[in-house]
Amino acid sequence: FKGPAGYLNGINPLAGVVNLVRKQTLPHGLASFGIGWGSFHTTEASFDLNAASAEGRTSFRLNGLWRESDGYRDGRDYSVSAIHPVFAWRPNERKALTVSLELSSSDYRPDAGLPLLAGVLPDVPRERSYASPLDQSRQDIARIQVDYEVVINERFTVRNKLYSRELDWDTRGTLISGVLDFGTGPQVLRVLLDLDDRQNLFGNQLELLWRTDRHQLLAGIELMRSTDDFSLDVGFLPVIDLFVPVETPGATPIPIPGQASSGDSETTIVAPYFVDQIRLSDRARLMLGARFDSIDFDDRLSGLSRSDSEISPLVGLVFEVKPETWIYANVARSFAPASVRVAGERQPEKSRQFEIGLRRDLAGGRLHTILAAYQLERDNIAIPDDNGFTQQAGDQRSRGLEAELGGEFGKGLVGTLSYAYNEAELIRFAELVQLPFPPFFAVLDRSGNTPAFAPEHLFRAWLSRTFDSGLGVAGGLRWVDSQFIAEDNVAEIDGHALLDAAVYYGLDRWRVSLNLKNLTDKEYGTRGFGSFSVIPGQPFSATVRIEYRM
Repeated sequence: FKGPAGYLNGINPLAGVVNLVRKQTLPHGLASFGIGWGSFHTTEASFDLNAASAEGRTSFRLNGLWRESDGYRDGRDYSVSAIHPVFAWRPNERKALTVSLELSSSDYRPDAGLPLLAGVLPDVPRERSYASPLDQSRQDIARIQVDYEVVINERFTVRNKLYSRELDWDTRGTLISGVLDFGTGPQVLRVLLDLDDRQNLFGNQLELLWRTDRHQLLAGIELMRSTDDFSLDVGFLPVIDLFVPVETPGATPIPIPGQASSGDSETTIVAPYFVDQIRLSDRARLMLGARFDSIDFDDRLSGLSRSDSEISPLVGLVFEVKPETWIYANVARSFAPASVRVAGERQPEKSRQFEIGLRRDLAGGRLHTILAAYQLERDNIAIPDDNGFTQQAGDQRSRGLEAELGGEFGKGLVGTLSYAYNEAELIRFAELVQLPFPPFFAVLDRSGNTPAFAPEHLFRAWLSRTFDSGLGVAGGLRWVDSQFIAEDNVAEIDGHALLDAAVYYGLDRWRVSLNLKNLTDKEYGTRGFGSFSVIPGQPFSATVRIEYRM
């Protein structure tokens, strides 16, 4: 969902949110299994099982996934496992109870990327790693959710969502902090970040949906409590040669004075909200909404406590110019607590957005086109400093255009073409940077610079064709413009175009697919950490997957 969406989706939705749609139970039996093999010694397996009672009132579904890979860079092996049981009870047509549990675990080594030499990638193998042997990361995530809905009558529906989220994250990762020549050739400077983080979020949303001929009103209240107990230690690692990297055996990081941080915080949010879709006429719809957030924050270690409250309003209009052609506009303001790792007063983050657009359906509704222009302003946002672990507040503005054409272009031919232009600017940002000489730290004004990883142009095309025989082919292009890797705007990643393709075949209960990524084996860079490194993009890869459905 683009734009401020705090009315329905809660904390920190300043620019947009990703909506997780979980697989729901079915009123009939289901069993499917899949296995896959791919480049870089990648293997995976998955299953999807569903059982239901004869009358369909109770049902149970279980999904699972396991994947292992060596990764495309040295020492980047990882493993991921996840399981998702969900139970549903529908005693009648007006009531429904759903209980879901998600458990996932991942083990991997963080990627420090390749160091930059005078702002460009040196002539070293793209697979090479400069990370410490101490690097290791494990994440365990648990999500529990209970949804209950009662349809009182055709006008009133009551919904309640009780949820809990837990994160247990233990990670040690190398951060490249520059390249210097001490007379023996270029040496890579490194630090080790050691983070131990425990996060917990518990909340409840109670909503009432009211429908009339002219109104569809959703009103609710969200109560939420989150805790974050973390410690972050930073230490110097031994330098390592850029062209002949040899690790120092048994090297122990040397703590950097004054750079360790920790927190034991609790945030409580009480937020009533409403959104009303009003039918002004047969051709016009008005949307009005508001959310009031009352936020209390307390950190037991730092002694920092603060209370903030503000209203986030939303106004939107959709007008049908003529059949199958609509124009729309919306303006919104949003409000959210800052990250618990922001240094200083932790001013709340705020955003303002305006958007106007045109949508038109073509070919009897088989195709749609969208053209939109927008401006998004965010204040007091958290931006990583040059040293990679301190955070400060800044203001940012984005203006741009979006265009999309998608749908069914012909029998069995489905596709999407999309383009985005985005002009992003740091309106205010003062950055704390490390210096190789006394006083070792300085504050530099980056106002007017372009934010990191904000390409000006993006383009994507994807087409797929399925034949009556069950054979299908697909292919597409992804083009990303050049982008700076840090707010100092010294180094940037070159723009690149990637070609992908797929072939698949379905026969009765079987389906076989072949997915090909980066067909031309293009060398390109992806985001790194700070202004001293870039992670090489994945080269050509292939994955074969076999699925069986009962």
